[in-house]
Amino acid sequence: MTNRKNLIIIISAILLLIILGWVLIYYFYIRSVPAEQRGALGRLFPAPAERPTIPSEIPGQITPPETMEKVRLIHLTDVAIAGMKEMPFDRVRYIEKSTGHVYEIGGDGSNRVRISNTTIPKIWSAEWSPKGDKAVLGIFDDSGIKYFSATFNGTSTEGVFLPNDINFGAYAPNTDKIVYTTILNSKTNLISVNASNTKQDKIYIAPPVDFLLTWPATNTISLLTRPSGAADGFLYKLDIKSKILEKITGNLKGLDVSWSNKGNMILTSFGGAKMSSRVILSTGEFVAEGPATLASKCAWSHTKEAAIYCAIPAAARIGFYPDDWFQGKIAFSDYIEAIDFASSTVKFIMGVSNFDIQKMIVGQNDKYLYFIDKNDGTLWGLSIE
Repeated sequence: MTNRKNLIIIISAILLLIILGWVLIYYFYIRSVPAEQRGALGRLFPAPAERPTIPSEIPGQITPPETMEKVRLIHLTDVAIAGMKEMPFDRVRYIEKSTGHVYEIGGDGSNRVRISNTTIPKIWSAEWSPKGDKAVLGIFDDSGIKYFSATFNGTSTEGVFLPNDINFGAYAPNTDKIVYTTILNSKTNLISVNASNTKQDKIYIAPPVDFLLTWPATNTISLLTRPSGAADGFLYKLDIKSKILEKITGNLKGLDVSWSNKGNMILTSFGGAKMSSRVILSTGEFVAEGPATLASKCAWSHTKEAAIYCAIPAAARIGFYPDDWFQGKIAFSDYIEAIDFASSTVKFIMGVSNFDIQKMIVGQNDKYLYFIDKNDGTLWGLSIE
């Protein structure tokens, strides 16, 4: 019995030595040889880098920003801004909310230049002229919001305050004229002026309605009832030459719009308990269904007439739209799509993020998107080439 027990111990020891020998040969020799030269045994024990990995995402799932090409996304400011304007050579001009200082920077974050160092605190909004050398600034004061028509000369800001109690609209698409409304004799007077608030032209007189004004085409002014999920919205267009006012669409809760750069197409979004959108022509004719987002989160391409970029909430919470979002009661986590309605194609531009995107604009050559993160008011640039 003793001899048999000793034999078992010796055999076990030999087997352990053989196994240990193979392990040492694998780690110090086999693993350094290319997999195709190892033979069957070497392929049974691949190196860690060669082991298959379990995907961390479901196929087709939107890629979160941590795994995106981070080099494409640039944080252009660390302070809140009031508004921005695309400029030539892939640059963007912006104005700081707290100081009123104006800067210009490349979409890739390069070559920041100060345009104006005139301090104007408490800026709420900035609507830019076509060339970006002027802007109408909404400024908080004790009595509410006043509008200042600013011109950026050298490194200073000059300008004039517009009349009190106006409803400011926008700049014309290709001149330095601006449009606003004011109430006179219980009527809404639509007025066009130059940047110095001279040469006033009374364009139209209407009943007193709170319209949002834009100037999408040379001879067209857009009048939109203020968006609210609690009220039917209406969109009108005014022909400046003929003075004819036409309804484009209406009877839609939470109606908001984004006009294309040529003024011939409109993204219309609707609210209430949920968000939806569709594209129509300026005549009101239906073109296509759009994404489940707000028009305020979209911007039209400069190079493709029927293409638009939209920030879309990944998971829209139960709410009352667009009111809850405008009032800050609800925040979104957005992703970005490029939608070409001419070819009926959709392309993902940025995966689900922590950004709640607003005031997005497209660079002049469609190389960059610029947007403000509603969470902190800072400016971001995204390469889309």
